[in-house]
Amino acid sequence: MKPKEWNIPGPTGRCAATGQPIPFGASYHAVLCQEGGQWVRRDYAVQAFTGPPPEAFAHWQGRMPRSESSARPPRLDPHACLAFLDQTANVTDERTVALRYVAALFLWRRRRLRLRDVDRDSHGRECLHLHDPQNGRTYTVIDPQLTSQQFETFQTELSRLAEGDETSR
Repeated sequence: MKPKEWNIPGPTGRCAATGQPIPFGASYHAVLCQEGGQWVRRDYAVQAFTGPPPEAFAHWQGRMPRSESSARPPRLDPHACLAFLDQTANVTDERTVALRYVAALFLWRRRRLRLRDVDRDSHGRECLHLHDPQNGRTYTVIDPQLTSQQFETFQTELSRLAEGDETSR
């Protein structure tokens, strides 16, 4: 199997020997085997691990991460984020302001947008002016002073909007 074809699964969260869940933060052992041309991963609670089987390609010890959904932020599409900023340029409700801010920060972190200026609007709110060198536009977004939990919530909502999930509206 060529390295490009490797599709190694993430932690299962269950002990292969006992079937019991492995709690977040607990140490565990992982074993990687190849069965029928596919990589198969087996995770073991420390107490249930008796060593890697002879057919093991690799084994290692780690700590169980949070669930896949909480371990990684949702994927955002840069083109969808730019389109969202364009479509909502004149929308001022709190939810849209927060979503615009999250989209703009994502694009800034990806170096698609460059920070040009920071000032305050007529209500005293901090405004970021970000420039897109590819299309020549400047986007102004209001900093809604989000907590980290609110930021994550709006990031997830923005991801769902970009995917066309109408239930997030």
